Order: sequence, then C-alpha cells, then structure tokens
Amino acid sequence: MKKYLFLISFLIILLLFCFSNKLLGYNLSEADTLTPIPIYDFCYCCGYASGTVVDLPNDSIIRSNLAFIRFHTDSSYNYSFTYNPIVPGISTVSNWSLSTVDASKDAKAIITFSDMNANDTTIFIEYYAPDVIINMNSEVDFGELMVNEIVKKEIQIENHSNKRVIVLSGIKRKSNNNNLNIIGIDLPYKLEPQNKITLMLEFVATNAGTYIDTLLFTDTCGIHYSAILKAVVNTISDIYYSNNEFKNIISISPIPANEIINVKLNLLNNEPISMILYDHYGKIVQSLFKSEINPIDISDININFSSISSGIYYLMVKQGIHREIKKIEIIK
Repeated sequence: MKKYLFLISFLIILLLFCFSNKLLGYNLSEADTLTPIPIYDFCYCCGYASGTVVDLPNDSIIRSNLAFIRFHTDSSYNYSFTYNPIVPGISTVSNWSLSTVDASKDAKAIITFSDMNANDTTIFIEYYAPDVIINMNSEVDFGELMVNEIVKKEIQIENHSNKRVIVLSGIKRKSNNNNLNIIGIDLPYKLEPQNKITLMLEFVATNAGTYIDTLLFTDTCGIHYSAILKAVVNTISDIYYSNNEFKNIISISPIPANEIINVKLNLLNNEPISMILYDHYGKIVQSLFKSEINPIDISDININFSSISSGIYYLMVKQGIHREIKKIEIIK
C-alpha cells in the first residue's frame, strides 16, 4: 500500500513540476543550452562602456530567461556599474553601462550574465589611462638669449603606460608667435607603451623681453599634454651692462684696435666655447671661433679684424650657460 502511495505522490509531483514549468515557458523536451549574449560599445579614450544583454535562444518556449547580472566588485576596480533591473525567469533583455570613477587611472570590470538554466557569460573590460610625461618636469627653458640668437633644445615625450598606445595628432603653441620651430616628428605619430620620442625645438629670439608660452600636444582622443616654454631675450647692451658670474674670464688688447686683437682666456672647465662679434645694434657680424674639444687648453687667440669697418662692436664669449661680452672699438 505504501509503495502505491509513494508512486502516486511521485506522479503528482512530476505533473505539478511539468505544469509549473509550462506556465514559465519551459520546454522539457528541449533544454536551454545557450548563454546570454552581451553586446556593447567601448570608448577607448575614456573607458565608458554601454551595452545590452539578451538571453537566447529566440524561441520563448525553450529560452529560460535571465536569472541575474553580477558585477564582480572583488575583482573590479575604478568602475561604476549600472543596469536595468530584471525579473528572474521573466526578463529576456537588460541594458547596462560602465563609467570610470577616475579617467586618469586604469580601470577593470568583470561582469557575469546568467540565465535560469545556469548558462552564463562573463566578460572582462579593461581601460588603460594615458600616462604621458614631457621632459620630466614639463618645462623647456631656453635660458638667457640675445636678440636674433637661435637656440635649439631637445624635448622628450614619453608614454609611461604599460598597455595604452598614444597617437599624437597635433602640436601647437598657445600663442601665435612664429619664433618656434618643431623638428623631428611627422603627424600623426604612434607612441607605443613604454616608448618615447625626442623632438628638437628651435627658438628664434626675435624681440627683447620675457618669453613664456605653452606647447600643446594633442592625441586622437582629444587629450592635451603641455609643456611650458621659457626664455629671456636681451639686447646686446643689456647683457654687456648686466652682472655676470663669467666676468673677467677673458681679456682683450689692444683697445682701441686696428686689425689684430689678442684674446686671452681663463676658462674654468672644458665645456665648448664660441666667440661671436656683434655690431652696436645686436646684429651678428661674424662668428669668429668655436671649439668643441678641450677648450680649457686654449688660452690665447689672435683675431684678425682687417675686413671689419671702423666702429663700436661687442665680442661675446659663450661657454655653456655662461657668457661674457667685451666692448671693442675698431679704428682704421
């Protein structure tokens, strides 16, 4: 008797199970084996992602419908996740989105989409923030220059990111000054992770005064990386009458002179030196001397001024960041 009661109870439970699943749309003759499919768009520049998850198959009798959406907070970082609420076993679709909390930092998201039949899909989304350094301190100082002087300085752009590629698409100055030339790059330029490029900046000191400008580098995401450009431009008389720690390193005789001038040097190191002759208006008349190797061994130089007209001139000796100017009078 107990055996028959157990069999009847089992049949009733089975019928109830089949009936309830029929109401929910299950088809016991063919199981749901397809996982939910997430489809989304990802912004490489800012890390934002938005998408939709759809449960499959399209056959509503077989499809078990969505069960849950899980954002793995323990393994994700720097991402905020939102989605449209679902009703387990009823909902077949849901919209969702990801936003970086801080776009200047890397971000990672792990999301699992599961249906009522335990079919699930897990996606991994990673965002790599830009990490560009220009000349370490983002500054290029051309130093103290003279009107009409041309100085070249190297500038390095380094991609510190481990995985993000930077594509430089534009370089411009904040002002409209045309006294800066940029040498050594063709745009667009692809800067791979952990790589750098060295550019040459050529500054032309056209007018006296303090020069401050901003050099802007733009990538294909519209992100700007900047470097401050600085220079102090003086006239020849400004430099001549200013105090300078390089004073008394050179001496000139005779003064006034006719053709030959003797220049004695008392150099303190072996940095390259150069001598340039300027007229009273600061215009270069002649580059007289340049030494790249062991200038400290040079102590006495004779310069022939036979081709120079009578007048007042300034002889500038440069060594590294130091300079000294001597006033010369030529009488013929």
